[in-house]
Amino acid sequence: MSRIFKAAILLLLLVSIPLGLVLFRPGLVLGSLLRSSADQLGYEIVSMQVSQLGARSMTLAQLSLSSVDLQLDFTNLIVRYSPTGLLAGRVESVQIAETTVRSNSNSDQTTDSDQMAPAEILATFDDLGIGTLSLRQLILVDAENGIEAQLSVQSPPLQIQGSAQLKALPDFVLEFVLERTGASDFDIASSARLLDESIFISSIQLKAIRNEVSLSGTSTVFLNPLREQLYQLLPTSTVISNDSLSLQSAFDIEDLFGEASISNINLVFQSPDSMLHISQESDLGASEMQLRLPIRLQGDIATRTGEMQLTLGEVYGSGNWSLADANFSADSSFTDIQLHCTSFTSCDIRSEWQSNVTQWRFGDYVGDKLGVTAALRFNYSNDEMRLASELVQIRLPSLKSESDPAMLDLATTLQLDALEFRVGDVISGGFNFNSSDLNLENYLIDLENPAYSGKLQLEDDVLTGILELDLDQRLRLGIGLQHFFLRDTGDVVLQLAALEFSEAEPLSSLLTVKGLEADLLAGQIEGYANISWSKQTDDSWRFGGPIALGLDRLSGYYTDYFFVDLSTKLFAEATTPLGMQVTNPSSASLGRIDIGLPLQNLSWQYRFDTLTSAVQLNDFTTEVLGGRLSIPAARYSLTGDRQQIDVVLADIDVATLVGLADYPQLQADGLISGYLPFVLEGNKITIDRGLIGALNPGGSIRYTPESPAPSSNPSLRLVNEALANYQYQIMNTEVYYDEEGELLLNVQLQGRNPNMNDGQAINLNVNISDNIPSLLRSLQASRVITDELERFLARP
Repeated sequence: MSRIFKAAILLLLLVSIPLGLVLFRPGLVLGSLLRSSADQLGYEIVSMQVSQLGARSMTLAQLSLSSVDLQLDFTNLIVRYSPTGLLAGRVESVQIAETTVRSNSNSDQTTDSDQMAPAEILATFDDLGIGTLSLRQLILVDAENGIEAQLSVQSPPLQIQGSAQLKALPDFVLEFVLERTGASDFDIASSARLLDESIFISSIQLKAIRNEVSLSGTSTVFLNPLREQLYQLLPTSTVISNDSLSLQSAFDIEDLFGEASISNINLVFQSPDSMLHISQESDLGASEMQLRLPIRLQGDIATRTGEMQLTLGEVYGSGNWSLADANFSADSSFTDIQLHCTSFTSCDIRSEWQSNVTQWRFGDYVGDKLGVTAALRFNYSNDEMRLASELVQIRLPSLKSESDPAMLDLATTLQLDALEFRVGDVISGGFNFNSSDLNLENYLIDLENPAYSGKLQLEDDVLTGILELDLDQRLRLGIGLQHFFLRDTGDVVLQLAALEFSEAEPLSSLLTVKGLEADLLAGQIEGYANISWSKQTDDSWRFGGPIALGLDRLSGYYTDYFFVDLSTKLFAEATTPLGMQVTNPSSASLGRIDIGLPLQNLSWQYRFDTLTSAVQLNDFTTEVLGGRLSIPAARYSLTGDRQQIDVVLADIDVATLVGLADYPQLQADGLISGYLPFVLEGNKITIDRGLIGALNPGGSIRYTPESPAPSSNPSLRLVNEALANYQYQIMNTEVYYDEEGELLLNVQLQGRNPNMNDGQAINLNVNISDNIPSLLRSLQASRVITDELERFLARP
């Protein structure tokens, strides 16, 4: 702007030369005055051609001036005057047919000597002593920026009218009229057309006082002709539904051509329907936004240094967003927006942000009325952007699953502390988070006073995170995460702090599984895992790392079973794809388990692989029925394929075994051993021809029928008499068990009754059947499981 005004001042000074002197010594005086005036303004006369010099007029056919910044070319400059007027320092008129102003340099710098206040420009113009000034065609050419303007100047009163075009937009035309309405007042009207359609109009009032300029006015943009250009400029397909937008503005400019500053800024952005409607579409999804108008901006700007202080009124908007796997609707507002810049490269923005998501969905999960509030601070300095907030509060009153609405209903209030993100050469940042208000309801599990807290941090290419889950301030699960983006590697550490159970603080005081009768009343549990991952050349992921779980003397119950003193130390490895595998057998022990049939002092070794759903069992032993039961080796798979597990019985007490059945008429003793080939297929268990035999020296059977009267069946009468005191040496039994739970025993006995036929040898074949599930249920019903468990826990 200063270069254009310098050119105008020079032009006006040229025509104000004391032309009276020219009448006496035209050649000498004209040349010297022109050069002197041009030198003072930093210009050099390149060429000058005087075509006529007379008593009442002077004509310059051509005049060219040049400076570091500009090239000025005048054609047909005519000055008319009278001798008396010249003596008074005035000319009647100045008329210039054509003036061309061209940019010579990329330099936009000015010095203090270049500065001229607007009031000084007007004073200089008023002191020129020109009756009528007419510049029919003033051409301004800025080849560097592709700008060309054509003006006409008329005075008095001063009026500048013209148009401008951009070479890059040949269909764009800017037209304007500047008219002086007072000593320091101007009215400016401008408009723009694109393809002969009006896209912009403005009306501005300007006042110049000393070195200050005050402006106020209204501008309106018509959007319909600009839609195609907006589509090309914006990165996504964007539609602004408004027909027009307006801007009411008022501000003061001080030291316009020097260390300019803009103060008392008051801008109002408005639309006829008081809303700005925007819709977008991209590969990610679509969105519709409404921004409430008017928006007001106030403040001050130092344009030379970039220092500014601006205040933006409340910004309120609502919208709908639909992404690939999510959509949500929200109302958002930004209040108390403060912008402070110390330079063009160092700015700070502060604002209070509140957003209410009325409805949202992510995958199968839906939520209502998600609320976010934060005091935000945005900073740009040293080519780095920074977003920070001391506290962000997120309120989630409801989160459910669309696929299974009864599965989950979560509500929480989450706080983010010390949030900060930086974007520059690298992206970094992080925040702390915590919540003591977490309600998790579903039909599977109830949690007692759940809470969580942690930290997330991104530095260069490394993401780190810490999460601690807490139940009633007793159960604590710590999770530590780190991932290296450049290497595509990372690991997570999970640690379950040692947790003890007691009758006063059982597991059910922390969590309960709905519909499941189970609890832990004693013992301790703790765990640890360090799982790492890395991306392979074929884009697959490999996992690995140790997993450890310790159970120490756990006691509890599950439905109708209770157990005491379960202990094991599990050492496993993470597998690829993500799973868990025990390669080296781990040992386990159990003091007692009662499923109706009590088992004591159990011990075994085990291995398993979650990927194949296979469990390997070795050296399983337990005390049962006065003897021992063992499984040398067994492999079980959850796939449901047919599998056989051989169970070995040793030294089983026949008296204890008979005592399980409710047969008070029967008494027996002796020891038996054998094996039972259990066949598992799907969820069915069968035994096909298990073998059990009595150990030497055998045993005895005493059977007393319920009815003392002798049976009418001779065979049955003979058996009853033999079993009244039967001493057996051999008892071989074949065992069959079907899918319905029916047990069949084919018993072959060899022995004698000392009270019959002088102890004559008697061989008996007896078939015994019973339903084992019914038997176990009857045994379970005979005791209260919690009382039995407490009785064993109370033992020293």
